[in-house]
Amino acid sequence: PFVRKKAGIRKFQSVNIAGAGVAGLSALSIAWNHANQFQTTGILSAPIDWHSEAIGDSTYYPVLNYFQSSRKRPDLRFWFLESNGLTQQLIALLQEKKFMQTKSLTYLPNPTASTGPAFWRSQLASFLIWTQHP
Repeated sequence: PFVRKKAGIRKFQSVNIAGAGVAGLSALSIAWNHANQFQTTGILSAPIDWHSEAIGDSTYYPVLNYFQSSRKRPDLRFWFLESNGLTQQLIALLQEKKFMQTKSLTYLPNPTASTGPAFWRSQLASFLIWTQHP
């Protein structure tokens, strides 16, 4: 609603959300919990392997645990840019639980393991073009 008001546009063709790094986790969470507001989500090098240092268990991944226990089935399209091996594990989990179909996602490997703003900026155009081609 804020963007619609500020842009002076009453209806958008689609509403998309994306984030890089930890903001990618935020974009995923926001879209997942408000699927009625978004059509696509871009997750650029999100730290799927993030774990709480307070727990002290490096094998406990709250991101994977959240989706493992979720019962939601949002009608969204996802664009994943690899950050580590757990991105594919998350995608496999979502497909296994039938949260998304293969046609609903795009996965891009990141062979250079770049995670800086310059790399994310270079990938943003690909995401924006992808959002317009269902």
